[in-house]
Amino acid sequence: MFKVKSIIVIMVSVAVVILATFIPFVINESYKKNSGYITLWGADDVLSFYGSILAFIGTILLGLLAYSQNKKAEELNIRLTKLEEEKFKLEFQPFIMVCNWGLEEREILDIIIGPDKLYFDIGGTQFDDTCLCLSIQFTNTSNTFLMASYSNASIYDNGKKIDSWGNGTTNINNPKLYLESGGIGEMVFYALEDKFTILTGKRICLELTLENRYAQRYKETIEIIITSLNKNKNGSCYISLVAQNYTINRYIRCEDGNIVLENEVTGTQI
Repeated sequence: MFKVKSIIVIMVSVAVVILATFIPFVINESYKKNSGYITLWGADDVLSFYGSILAFIGTILLGLLAYSQNKKAEELNIRLTKLEEEKFKLEFQPFIMVCNWGLEEREILDIIIGPDKLYFDIGGTQFDDTCLCLSIQFTNTSNTFLMASYSNASIYDNGKKIDSWGNGTTNINNPKLYLESGGIGEMVFYALEDKFTILTGKRICLELTLENRYAQRYKETIEIIITSLNKNKNGSCYISLVAQNYTINRYIRCEDGNIVLENEVTGTQI
């Protein structure tokens, strides 16, 4: 298709050049015979008028060419600006990944009195209970400093939501991780043993809120599947899990003032 258009443009251009070159000779020959329709102007006047028309047409064509070039340059600048904006977003978009995990048994009272980590009560515990603590370590894989906080988690079995995790803290004034690029932080989720034993093979959708140094907030979702969980008689615990399907979306402010996820405006799926 492109070759056909090129051939047509070349043929039209050659025809125009031949025609423009041939017309002055026609004018000259017409006035040499000095017969037929007699005009009030001579051949030099007609040739001058013809030259003015050609100059006018040439000026218009040059103007259209300049406009076309400026339009293309403007479109190119817009694309380059968008690329720079996307590059800026990627450079300062926070992102964390699960890098390690563990499971241990602890007294809830000890956690409440002296929390040495970020502990989150995911539901159903009492002060005098013994609980299991699922420790998850995160590493900051982005190029920027970030703050990470736990929001909630939903438990799914064959696509059906069967449970959810709470977000309770005690004696923790600021339940956030502060991570430099490459830094590692830890969150611990505790509950009664029964709440954990039913999680094997289930899909845990863990939702975190991330914030970069420019106070831009993001929602990151991590899918966790516990493949094995054992508690020995001596109190030692073992857990194996898989972290997958990481997704991240930025919170933006709409024209009506509401704050929503960017994908909710564009209509894409998380």
